[in-house]
Amino acid sequence: MDTSEEEKLHEIWWPSPEALWDLTVEDAEHGFTLIAPDNTECAAWLGYYNQTDELRERFNQAFVACLAQYLGRLENGSQEQVPVGG
Repeated sequence: MDTSEEEKLHEIWWPSPEALWDLTVEDAEHGFTLIAPDNTECAAWLGYYNQTDELRERFNQAFVACLAQYLGRLENGSQEQVPVGG
């Protein structure tokens, strides 16, 4: 992962790991839809990044970079947990 991708991961607000249990990911026509129940930390996180196109794009880049990092670790046989955002 290059430096710019690492920076994207650390520049974003990530919810607490426990909050991600509220996250539902659904397959959509052009990618994925992320959903969380109202009045949860995860919903506040998603709501924040849906306020503007700029925030949404920053979120998308960081989220995809985080997933790519996780998949890269799985591909290399790592069983370690990947901390959100790092």
